[in-house]
Amino acid sequence: MNEQRNIPNLFWPVIFIGGGSLLFLSNTGVIDPLDFSILWRLWPVFLVVIGVNMLFGRRTRWLAALLTAALGLAVVGFVYFSPIIMDQLPTPEMITETFTEPVDGADSAAVTLDFDRGNITVDVLAEPNNLFEADVTHNEESTYRATGINSRAIRLELDQIGVPQLTDLFNQDSQVTADVGLAADIPIALKVNIGAGNGELFLQDLTLEKLEADGGSGRFEISLPAGEYPVKLGSGSGGITIYTAEGSILDMKAEVGSGRIMLTLAEDTAGEVILGSGSGDITVVIPEGVAIQLDGSTGSGSVRLPDEFELVSGGGEFSGAKGVWQTPGFEQAEQQVLIRFDIGSGNLRVEYP
Repeated sequence: MNEQRNIPNLFWPVIFIGGGSLLFLSNTGVIDPLDFSILWRLWPVFLVVIGVNMLFGRRTRWLAALLTAALGLAVVGFVYFSPIIMDQLPTPEMITETFTEPVDGADSAAVTLDFDRGNITVDVLAEPNNLFEADVTHNEESTYRATGINSRAIRLELDQIGVPQLTDLFNQDSQVTADVGLAADIPIALKVNIGAGNGELFLQDLTLEKLEADGGSGRFEISLPAGEYPVKLGSGSGGITIYTAEGSILDMKAEVGSGRIMLTLAEDTAGEVILGSGSGDITVVIPEGVAIQLDGSTGSGSVRLPDEFELVSGGGEFSGAKGVWQTPGFEQAEQQVLIRFDIGSGNLRVEYP
């Protein structure tokens, strides 16, 4: 029993010894320079190590040690052999396509961007004669459709051709990018889906009717225009950063799995916001003078609020907090912001700029 208990986890020793040896040999010129930046793409291995230790660590320490040592050797070996593998693999040919849709009598539009991966930027068009423009650099299969006359439906899809290539994961030159422009003066319902990648949506100068944005991994940064329209945002492991415009009437729902949410409210704001997080923090930045009510709970996280917030019902700002808090004079305020939140193991923070 004592021998079982004393068998160490060998993953980290192998990583440190193997990685240090490779770094030494690389710095002294014995081997070719190595790109250690690829290590961040191997982060799921650490989850596997944790799972192995949870499964075998207590009863079969020797098996856990053996498996974690093998995983450590695999990581070190991959770092060493990856340049050789990359040289042998064909580099995917990247192309740039341009898609353009003129206004041509359209008085509204529904725009869908559906990408399996990539980094997408959406902004306002400088060209008033076009409804939609997109410059997409990729090595995948693209599909573009535009239908309708007055009410236009535009859909741009990007899908992987066949089995994903290793070069797509580790070669920065094969990363998909898309720069999308939308007309400012035409009401637009926008839907953005990204499987793996980031989205920057600079929508503050658009006439927005509806927004849906969903990402698997990666982050969203979104600047919203003034007005009243529904917003639904989601992300698996990425974070969401949201900026509202002055005079907004909010109808918003944002949920993440393990990422963070940061919501910055502008002055003269009203409406309702629903925020949910599995294990990430939620931060709400509010201007002074806005009437705010918070209603929700945290599983194992805390609630941190400015001193002037009043506890209406429930209790506690620490682990497992559940209740209703609001700013003084909330009930009498003409414009109110109601924020409902549900957090698993993260924290809720409300702060001033």
